[in-house]
Amino acid sequence: KSRLVDAASQIEGPTSGQKFRKDFFVDMPLLKWDTPPQAGEVTIATVEVTFPRRCPKIRAILIALPEKYRHDIPGGGDLISVNPYFPIAKDTEWRIFSNLRWVRILMAEPKNELSDFLPGGTYHFKLPI
Repeated sequence: KSRLVDAASQIEGPTSGQKFRKDFFVDMPLLKWDTPPQAGEVTIATVEVTFPRRCPKIRAILIALPEKYRHDIPGGGDLISVNPYFPIAKDTEWRIFSNLRWVRILMAEPKNELSDFLPGGTYHFKLPI
């Protein structure tokens, strides 16, 4: 059985004939600190990402942390989607954080083909690092 894996983070790719999306617009994501990070201490960071246009057929967003940084999410409640318009997954856990170097945020399944997109906008996610 073959599987597609992202080379940088060893994350399995889409299955069932799906493909990674490459044809959408995203502005440079930002990592902002609530308080300046100190060695050996946990601080809250906000990841901001802007999609200037809507993005069709998106199922998840992956936040990969900079080299030598690790998240400190002991339970899913510590990862927060700040923007109420981001369509987080329903009826399933939307936060996947088993690897300390990245967090995957799952999106809600679309109601139909016409609503199968991530609306353009700026989205914020808070997490301890």
